[in-house]
Amino acid sequence: MLTKIEEQTIRIHVSASEQIRSDLEALIGKSSFQVDIHADVMGKIGSAAIGKHLSTMERQQLEQFGRGQGESFLIIEGLPVQENLPNTPQQFNDDAGVQFTDCQLLGAIDLAGLQSIAFGYENYGRLARNVAPAKTEQLAVSSHGSKLDLAWHSDNSYEFENQGKLLFGSPSPRFLCFAGLRNLDAFGKPVATELLAVEEILSQASEELLQGLQRTAFEIMPGQSNAKQSIGAVPLLQYCRHTGEGLLRFNLNEGSTIGLDSNARNTIAELSELIASIEDRVIPIFLENGSFLAFDNYRTLHRRLSFDPGTDLSKARWLRRVFACMDRAHGHRIDAIHRPYVWN
Repeated sequence: MLTKIEEQTIRIHVSASEQIRSDLEALIGKSSFQVDIHADVMGKIGSAAIGKHLSTMERQQLEQFGRGQGESFLIIEGLPVQENLPNTPQQFNDDAGVQFTDCQLLGAIDLAGLQSIAFGYENYGRLARNVAPAKTEQLAVSSHGSKLDLAWHSDNSYEFENQGKLLFGSPSPRFLCFAGLRNLDAFGKPVATELLAVEEILSQASEELLQGLQRTAFEIMPGQSNAKQSIGAVPLLQYCRHTGEGLLRFNLNEGSTIGLDSNARNTIAELSELIASIEDRVIPIFLENGSFLAFDNYRTLHRRLSFDPGTDLSKARWLRRVFACMDRAHGHRIDAIHRPYVWN
């Protein structure tokens, strides 16, 4: 019997991988693409190179995932690896050094029918984030940290995309998409990106807990990379108006999700205890150079446990992350002409 990870993994054959490399190198040519400027062009290059090696069923699987249906995560393995890999950067660097990987990352996003998106108040408005330990932030509870657990959470837990009138500007990112570059700790062991499906949590929740999660009695605090203000008087759980599935906004990191009354605080405690009780439902993903992971940020919680990156951070763990949405028209753009990939 296939495991859930195997069912959700598209594997590229070795011969197809070499053809994708050849096509990408030809399409990129001598260009020097920057993801913040050329994301859509890079996505079309990547989807053209990858797409012709996917079966009809694999294309449908990607498209279904991009519609927020089926399983809440998807993996592609066996893509051509990034050769001559630069040093792992400290926060940001010249993205042209990884344009080969970025074309594949953006290409997979395009094949899922999604659009890449950034936020003016997060990540300095940059489209791609280097998920890598920074020397000055190793104790930070963020993707630039390493020494502390990054507990179960959904990213930028504000409004849900396409769920009605936006009260707080642009919605939270619907999808998180990653490409692996390096993923070993100081001892040569891979570091997991762990996922927990919201449906697994809700299936174990009491009716009382479900009702409590839907009360407008919670305040959501911004993450460390987020300059936005907190939002208050919102529910943690809503149901998708299109599929009926539960959408959860929650952050288990200390001080990130606040109950505005005693009942709400009890609800947070009960939800936290429930999550801790279903560790057997956790899905660990180990991203390598040449692999892609995307998951639905509304239907999945994710975490990264603490790890030792070693003293040479130039060879430390490094993933590339891009947010994706179903339609950029669902949010408020800063400047649709000059900054087409940035929501306000």
